[in-house]
Amino acid sequence: MKKVDRETYKIIADYIFKREDIRQAVEMFVFEEVTLYKAEIECKVTSNTLYRYVKLYNSHVEHLDNLGYFKD
Repeated sequence: MKKVDRETYKIIADYIFKREDIRQAVEMFVFEEVTLYKAEIECKVTSNTLYRYVKLYNSHVEHLDNLGYFKD
């Protein structure tokens, strides 16, 4: 899995996440390395919702990587 910078994250997040609290929670988990549980509590996201959105985000990053979006 490629490490994504914040600018690329914002492009992906604007495309797949409609709610701002979900965007913030996923960003906290990906960049600030907090646990899913802590991000759910701080952003007031319901339990297990964040896990589904992180999986969705990771699948988009993997897809972009397979397409050659990220140059080594």
